[in-house]
Amino acid sequence: MGLSYTEELVSEYFKHITDDKGLPKYMVSEHVQYQNLQASTQVKGWSDIDVLAIGADEICIIQTKSFAVFKPTVRESINSALDYFTNAEKFVKQRYPIKGKTIRKIFVADYGLSETFRNGLLPAGIETVKLRDVFKDYLNLLNKMYPDYRVGKEENNLTRILIFMLNSFDKELAKGGLLT
Repeated sequence: MGLSYTEELVSEYFKHITDDKGLPKYMVSEHVQYQNLQASTQVKGWSDIDVLAIGADEICIIQTKSFAVFKPTVRESINSALDYFTNAEKFVKQRYPIKGKTIRKIFVADYGLSETFRNGLLPAGIETVKLRDVFKDYLNLLNKMYPDYRVGKEENNLTRILIFMLNSFDKELAKGGLLT
């Protein structure tokens, strides 16, 4: 199954984050499948973590959506997201060595992150992030990593296109506030 645009952008961003030595900070996987046996509002069965980023100090469980309200109501969407992270965190704790690591739960949406939605996830320790902010951070990260334009060495098409944009439209990106 292919990645949605939100999953692909978030996954590539986390793959490019480096530590203070310039080494990748996370091992990143998409669509990490697990059996969901404890669901209260979801259908029991198989589920997946959209993006799982495992680092030396932390594990990031990331759910991505194009629109934050993906159920008929905001309350149903909040409850579904709470269930998602509860079950995903249980799976991660059972499956991966987490001793000494922080588990971060991150919900990323392209749009629809209202204060009501954000406040509904905050008590459960779930960070909410706008996809635009991830995109902006990713562009700035790539701009630092690839100061000189090179063709054919990029990891995938998304990175290749963004590096092309950075080098071909640098003035426009800076003027639009996307580059710092």
